[in-house]
Amino acid sequence: MMTRFTPCGPMRAAEESIYYPDDLLPKVQETLGALADIELRYEQERARLARLDGPDTVRVHARRRLDDERKQERLAFERRLFRLHERMTEIVLQDLRSVH
Repeated sequence: MMTRFTPCGPMRAAEESIYYPDDLLPKVQETLGALADIELRYEQERARLARLDGPDTVRVHARRRLDDERKQERLAFERRLFRLHERMTEIVLQDLRSVH
């Protein structure tokens, strides 16, 4: 099954619609949600680290480790989002080719 999306901007004037597979939007939303969850946890942990007592060197080391963990955790979701974006782009390009 396909979901219809009406584009905005200049394409909207032409009143053309692009159809995406039904599974695409939920996958994009799920991936963006996962990235948002990672960011929320990161910001909470960063705030917790800022409140810790102790030497600055310990906080700096913990912050670097936290940054590395965040980057690693985001990587798979960023790759998935990139693949979904490629898929959406291909659908749009195919639609444009079929119009012209």
